[in-house]
Amino acid sequence: MKSYEYKQVRIPLDISAKASASPGVSQEMAVRQAAINAGPQATPRIMTALQAEGAAGWEPDQATDLFSLLHAGQVRWRQSGGLILSWKFTFESVEIRFRRSVTSEIPTSRSQSGLSCARCGSPRGDLDCFCAVCGSAFADGPSHDSGPSTPPAAGRGSEAFRAQMSQADLRWLAEYLDQLYGQAQRPPSDPRVASIGPSVCGVAILSLVEHLRHFGSVQAAGAISEADLLAVAWQAFDRCTDLILEVKTPQNTTVVGRVLVVLTGQQDPGVRALAVLAAGLHGMEPALRAVLEACASDGCKTVRAAACVSLGSMDSVPPEQGAALAARVYEYLEEESPFVLERARNRAKILSIQSGHPEAIDTFLWAAAFPEAVKQILLEVARL
Repeated sequence: MKSYEYKQVRIPLDISAKASASPGVSQEMAVRQAAINAGPQATPRIMTALQAEGAAGWEPDQATDLFSLLHAGQVRWRQSGGLILSWKFTFESVEIRFRRSVTSEIPTSRSQSGLSCARCGSPRGDLDCFCAVCGSAFADGPSHDSGPSTPPAAGRGSEAFRAQMSQADLRWLAEYLDQLYGQAQRPPSDPRVASIGPSVCGVAILSLVEHLRHFGSVQAAGAISEADLLAVAWQAFDRCTDLILEVKTPQNTTVVGRVLVVLTGQQDPGVRALAVLAAGLHGMEPALRAVLEACASDGCKTVRAAACVSLGSMDSVPPEQGAALAARVYEYLEEESPFVLERARNRAKILSIQSGHPEAIDTFLWAAAFPEAVKQILLEVARL
């Protein structure tokens, strides 16, 4: 059984932000709003610290966004001004709990390949993309092009995407993703994204999970409605998938696929679910189908639903398998939100009538239910 060692790390911030001093707004409510406003400034500094710790094998053992840390009582702050028109707060530092495995569970089959990690010397297998001990990415990828077949064991591969980047690239990418996910108007494409390489896809999904959970916490605190959360989540997901398709080229599709395979093996079900949805994007390799089929039996129902959506979106799915996948998606929606499923059915009726084939409602129900399922999955990831 794998065991861990733990430590607390204090990260200095020294960031100031304001909140409205409207009648009825308490200091507690104001500092929460200020934490939301200070999030874009705090995230790059926190991510830089995560990258430094990840290089030594440490991974965060909790949420790392400013609002969640404030809610957990792990932010040192003070009121630094304002009372009449606005409150002003200074967030001096945050404290994050990290963990690191103290055992290296490397299967015997891996040690038989005769290969090893250049960084720590640990044995590696023929199909390994990342070191199971230190998380380093292997520059040559797998030693032969057999393609992924099943998800890797959960490990620290997620931190490897950040650890292999320079601090300058990581800081710039964090700021770019904050703008991409958070701004109403989409920032222009930047060639630097493609120059960093396929690892951008891994960081983009990890950052999307953090973004969704940040606003999930805000919604749980009553600061925004579920409709607002869904709008934020859908915009961020849409831009994340566009970014992945932008980075993916005919030459690096295999590498991008391996990045997604690593994420489908992570312990965090939210990371797995979003990676599975990304694996179903148009143009991904057929080799990912085996990974998606394995994820369709995942222990988390959100991941299972994501796998069914991605598999059902593939052109090569036989009709009988497609019908079975659609039935599982309907069951997921009916369990999570009967209203959403009813809305999908009504939409399917309209589409079938508009097409002149009202008898083909089942065909249109697939087309109507799958987007609704993606929205529900995004909401669940924000709340996981």
